[in-house]
Amino acid sequence: MSSRVSRWVALGALFEVGCVHVPPAGGDGTPLVVESREAFALAEPASVGPVENGWLATFGEPRLVGLVDEAIEQNADLELAGARIALAEAFVRRAHAALLPSLELFADAARGDAGAGESDRFDVGLGAAWEADVWGRLSRTQRALELDALAARADLVGARHALAAAVARGWFTALAAKERVAIDERSLAQRERVERITRARFDAGEAASADVDVASGTRASALALAERSRGALRASLFALEALLGRYPEGELAVDGRLPEPPTEVPLGLPSELLERRPDVVAAERAVAASFERVAGADAARLPRITLTASGGYAHGELEDLVDASNVVWNLAAGLVAPLFDGGRLLADAEAARAERRAALANWVAVARNAFLEVETALNDDATLRASERSLADAAARLARARELAEARYAEGEATLLELDQIHEQLYQAERSRLDARLALVLARVRLFLALGGSFGDRP
Repeated sequence: MSSRVSRWVALGALFEVGCVHVPPAGGDGTPLVVESREAFALAEPASVGPVENGWLATFGEPRLVGLVDEAIEQNADLELAGARIALAEAFVRRAHAALLPSLELFADAARGDAGAGESDRFDVGLGAAWEADVWGRLSRTQRALELDALAARADLVGARHALAAAVARGWFTALAAKERVAIDERSLAQRERVERITRARFDAGEAASADVDVASGTRASALALAERSRGALRASLFALEALLGRYPEGELAVDGRLPEPPTEVPLGLPSELLERRPDVVAAERAVAASFERVAGADAARLPRITLTASGGYAHGELEDLVDASNVVWNLAAGLVAPLFDGGRLLADAEAARAERRAALANWVAVARNAFLEVETALNDDATLRASERSLADAAARLARARELAEARYAEGEATLLELDQIHEQLYQAERSRLDARLALVLARVRLFLALGGSFGDRP
């Protein structure tokens, strides 16, 4: 994926008007050009699918999908993200309303003296007002808020993906912890067996007391290791239950085994896959919104044209108010141009440009981080896969050696110490392989999270 790094990251140039040549972050040294705000503001957002877009199913863990659904339903952070979306969409509707004419019903009753004696006056009717969006100030504001809403939606999707990944990590860690307990309990059973045999030999006068002490000490060490494994399993269950919104009791049933190493990563993954990452989408929408705000701030410094109209009835007697002869109406057009405001509008425009620079810089940082996460996950996948294969081969060979040693021990051709050493080497190889399998599965979770989905999903 590195061939596209410089050409995508370098798009985050900070520029004011026209175009600016940006030195790329690497590659052939060819500068890239960002032509105008249309590169961002008029681009449609990349599609962002739901969490269940394929990557969870690749692990072959049906229960994991249900746990993710439960966590999503109970998570307070997602509620907060949803409230932010609702707020952003309310701002969009308010901005849209500013583009439409406003209509008001009025009714007045007054008594006064205009120089001809006291008199009453009653008015009732409708008034309308509309600002012509000649320079695009209102439409730019609406578009910026629409892009803010899209960014908020992307943030929600990103939070869902992150929560799903956290649940997946917790589930796989719990599965591995359960397998680790099983390995350590087998090791403890073997140590107890050696201790029993050694004590029996000592009672028969065939072993020294030091041999009993060694056997008892190794059995105690195996017991401590098994206890630590059980504690680690409970801790992993506590963490997973907390993610699911449950009280951490350590009672979650963990069935099955840690999945086998996932299939290898397909070659030639396109960098366009990163365009669907929720944080990349949110950052790109923020850049687009910043361009619209700059245009809106510039338009605010230009004259405004408004149209107003009113019509109704006016009369000094309430009972004759709605007579046709008392109809009044008014139609007016106004032009308002800012002359002096102490520099407020200019400051607003400068602030909008500063926010645009910040949004562009953030987009570049997010893009670079996305590539870093993907490349790191790919490197971890390759390294851990090779390690897991070697450890699997070692465990298989030691398992065969144990079978032979058991047979030789039964025939009296091997000592108990030799058999015990092979057993311990096998258990250690199984632990190491389990750690490598867990690390490989977690690396695949990180890769899916870094890509924003599975390999088969295209933006």
